[in-house]
Amino acid sequence: MNIMMLIISTLMVITSTSWFNLWIWLEINLFIFIVLLLFNKYKSTIESSLIYFLIQTISSIFLLFFVLLTNLNYYFYIGILTPILLKLGVMPFHFWLTIMIMGVKYKVMYLLLTWQKINPLILLMYSFNMNFIYMFIIFNSLFSMISSFNFCSFKKILIFSSINQLSWLMFSMIFNKILKIYSFYYFFLMFIIVKMLKQSNLNFLNQIYNNKMNLIMSLLMLNFLSLAGIPPFLGFVTKLIMLIKFNSNFIMVSMIMISIFMVYIYIRSMISAFLMKMPMLNLKKNLKSFKNLIILSLLNAFLIMYLMIII
Repeated sequence: MNIMMLIISTLMVITSTSWFNLWIWLEINLFIFIVLLLFNKYKSTIESSLIYFLIQTISSIFLLFFVLLTNLNYYFYIGILTPILLKLGVMPFHFWLTIMIMGVKYKVMYLLLTWQKINPLILLMYSFNMNFIYMFIIFNSLFSMISSFNFCSFKKILIFSSINQLSWLMFSMIFNKILKIYSFYYFFLMFIIVKMLKQSNLNFLNQIYNNKMNLIMSLLMLNFLSLAGIPPFLGFVTKLIMLIKFNSNFIMVSMIMISIFMVYIYIRSMISAFLMKMPMLNLKKNLKSFKNLIILSLLNAFLIMYLMIII
């Protein structure tokens, strides 16, 4: 029931035609999500609920203040952008998101990193000329990449991966159809990753070393690589389409370089688990393990040539 109400409140935000109606539905959405959080009566969850309530309430107050007192000019955009970024939990307002997610379960974390991002993104789409936030998109991606180094917690890796993906979601707002496709891809991929982590009860990278579920580890790594945009996975295709359709070479090169570093971070985090298991496998099994990767590598070349022809 709460999930359904959460969906309805988000749909009402999307269809709102005035700032006041939009603000009301934002507050209804906040109330529903707080109720959902409080179903888990753990101390850490209650603390996370309080953090979420305070941050969202403060940002909503500032949002309403700037809407009522400011005309549509440069200062309006600056004033509106600040509470929206606070709601999203992106740099430099990510601190509350990191603290909160460490105290909630994977189900709540998934909603927070996916569905609860829709409302602030809709606000951005309605309020801004995209030229106004291009540089912010690059700095946000760069920050998330730098912050992702040396994390041992899957939750923290997912937090900063989400911040990085938000840059791509904002980037895809330039192309309306691609935004829908990329949002669906991101939500679906995050669902798979979170579901695997929840079912295998994985919270830290060092738990992988003792995990006997080789299939889960392999799928987890492949999904992280897809999230980073490695070919021939779907994440690569959606990002490639955006970059080809966009005209700015500087932004294109910047986003590509940051994505390459994110790939390195994912591989560095996961490859040690496979290396730890390699001595326990004989050569024949090793060849079988790499056979699928070799096939994917060959498919990668054909996929890139196909995309170059159709785009």
